[in-house]
Amino acid sequence: MIFTGCGALNLDLIYEVEDIDSVRNAGFDLEPGRECVMDHQGAKDLLTLLEKEAKLLSKSGGGSAANTLCALSRMGHRCFFIGTVGEDDEGEFLLDSMKEVDCSLVNRSGKSNLCIVVIDKESKDRALAVVPGSLAIDPDAPKMRTILGNSSLFHLSSLAQEEGPELQGQLIALCPSSCIVSFDPGEVYAAQGYETIQEILLSTWLLFASDVEFEQIFGKKSIMEVISKGLFGSGIQEIKEIPFDFFKKMPPPILAKKSGAKGALLASKTSVYSCPAREVEKIVDNTGAGDAFNAGLIHAIFSNKGPKEALEDAVSVAAFSLMFPGREWIDHLDDVIIHH
Repeated sequence: MIFTGCGALNLDLIYEVEDIDSVRNAGFDLEPGRECVMDHQGAKDLLTLLEKEAKLLSKSGGGSAANTLCALSRMGHRCFFIGTVGEDDEGEFLLDSMKEVDCSLVNRSGKSNLCIVVIDKESKDRALAVVPGSLAIDPDAPKMRTILGNSSLFHLSSLAQEEGPELQGQLIALCPSSCIVSFDPGEVYAAQGYETIQEILLSTWLLFASDVEFEQIFGKKSIMEVISKGLFGSGIQEIKEIPFDFFKKMPPPILAKKSGAKGALLASKTSVYSCPAREVEKIVDNTGAGDAFNAGLIHAIFSNKGPKEALEDAVSVAAFSLMFPGREWIDHLDDVIIHH
């Protein structure tokens, strides 16, 4: 089976500060638990401040879909990634960071994407500033069509560039009807509202969203209202035989709602499953916990586990990731996959 992902490939610079409010008071619009888009001049100014007043914890490859695909590759799946890195040293670093993921569909152009992560030393809350680089993805490339045409899973996250949603809609159209489309819009897309990402949402089998992102996309609508009105997943073609126990017990579309310390839930037209968060001895960095959750759930689905067990697995992987800075949790996944 082939898993393909598409989203931003970011150079993550993770800093720890005594108090995020001190950064906000310096004029930077960073909020704990939130994500914003910043231009290159703003990023330069922020980095100048952080180099003086913060501690650099980690420099690593990042991006939501990229993290999820790296984890799935580590879990033993054959993974391809679609994206762009710059023709710069950062681009070389990002390609090297992609572990065992096949990056032959990643183009090099212009500047690389940057993500500045600021972590509050006491609370461990983090704020993200995404700095868009170049975007060069060709849906008409022969290998692109071949890989997507043979993919069992297509997992998407946001591209910070304006043309991102439309481009990803074109890529989804290259997938077979049996391909499971999973989507984690993040705040970059969620903040743009429903209409901007509607084309992707209507093709989505499995939607990942935090509480904030869900409200940004769907407003005050309840989970059941969103599902019953077909606000996502209504474009899925009728499939004669839905693969895997997960989808037999819980037919798509499915919302995977991530609520941090409150746990997570799965919801469809037929059923709802919930799971409390797992306690960990020490939280080092919660930056990649949502991506770890995504990978844990997808891996469990393709391991033919039912909804309840799959959700528990996803929550366990997310909790495990909290104990490591940056992407280091991926290097230790054997521990949680075998022993969770």
